[in-house]
Amino acid sequence: SVNASSGTQFSFTRHSICSRDVSRTVVIISRYNRIDMADSGGGGGAGEDQPIRSQNEKRGRRGHAALPLGIIAACVITLIVSYAVAIGSKSVDPVLPFVSDLGTIPPGSSVFGFCSACISYALLLCALIRYSHVEKCLEPGPATRCNKASLILAVGSCFSMLVLVSFPQSSIPAIHKAGAFSLAILGLLYCILNVYITKAFVNSESEYVKKYSSKKVYRLRLVLLIVMVATFVVGVVFFALSDTQLVRGSKPLARQGRGAKYDHISAGCEWFLGAVMMIFVASFAFEFSKLELHIAIEHIKGKGETASLVSD
Repeated sequence: SVNASSGTQFSFTRHSICSRDVSRTVVIISRYNRIDMADSGGGGGAGEDQPIRSQNEKRGRRGHAALPLGIIAACVITLIVSYAVAIGSKSVDPVLPFVSDLGTIPPGSSVFGFCSACISYALLLCALIRYSHVEKCLEPGPATRCNKASLILAVGSCFSMLVLVSFPQSSIPAIHKAGAFSLAILGLLYCILNVYITKAFVNSESEYVKKYSSKKVYRLRLVLLIVMVATFVVGVVFFALSDTQLVRGSKPLARQGRGAKYDHISAGCEWFLGAVMMIFVASFAFEFSKLELHIAIEHIKGKGETASLVSD
């Protein structure tokens, strides 16, 4: 039980929270939980429960859905601005350059690198919230183990993105390519695990858990995953066939090699893969719109004694 400032006591298990006068909690919970508790009766009357319901319904429409949607908006703006700067400075070929080519030559490299770093941190925050939500909802089992693995993959993906933008292909091609391939592979593995986790939500026997997903969301993510895997395979095949090398010092960037004609196909796959991945991240808005995030701050007094303060 947790004592709030108002003296209210909360008794909660892994999946439910029961209270006579709900004011705040110390865990990530859903809007549905708040509404269900308002309906469950208890010490307060209908007049006291109604503000809880209306307040959470009004705010629950937005919730934290703004985070994944904001990340996608930031990605789109970053690509548009970086492309415009690169074309304006004649740094890249305007016809289907590789995404990373936008961040190879200044001033485009500065814009692309800074924005990509900010996006990677936001993606990591998104993955942390997703991880915490799944841990609170699902019983220990294969899905929760996949959830822990997905968090590790998310950290690796964000780190790979930082490596990708920090080491342009014009300076250290080997590290740049390693960052690009690890970003794609780790990102795909993360999506695979989250499709499995979404299926676990859909197949759960708990109505509480089922509220956080739907068959439509599962099918959407499954289709997106299949498209991403197919696009990645095609892109890798044509990238291998191109066998080109970046011409150092060329402006706009140019590549030479016997398979240069395959570059545009590989670059097109890269752009398409990135777009589908962004749609996959945007789909988390469905779950995030039902979440409310609270932060618990604990001050340790001594051995075995703790005093908890709650901060929203």
